[in-house]
Amino acid sequence: MTTAELKDTAIFIMAYSFLQMDSTEKLGLFINKKASRFITELIDAMTPIVGHYHTFKSRIETQINALDNKASIAKQNFSTTAPQLACDLLYLRLAPHERKGQRLVPILADFYAANKEKIAYISNKSYDTKYRKEA
Repeated sequence: MTTAELKDTAIFIMAYSFLQMDSTEKLGLFINKKASRFITELIDAMTPIVGHYHTFKSRIETQINALDNKASIAKQNFSTTAPQLACDLLYLRLAPHERKGQRLVPILADFYAANKEKIAYISNKSYDTKYRKEA
């Protein structure tokens, strides 16, 4: 596993855990039925990919801890939801135009290609002030 793949995978797994944390199955609807269904579908699509990387668990955990430490240093006040953060992470890390020429491993590229509309929908609805209280 390359360093770039390790970082991509760590961010992917962080997004997965954020979606799991705010699972609609446990907490009810997120914004609306469509967004809630998309969250469930994303979790279902991500689960086998997370399993695929299980062999590299300790390296990925180290990378996640490093990313978490970097995020903890930011002392700005902000507010977000777990699904919104998860979708923003997925978009910013996996979208081809955000990668600046860096190659994405096929398993993650295929996931993004198949789910980019769901990711964008959840992210956009999260930012819609009309739904701020629901999120």
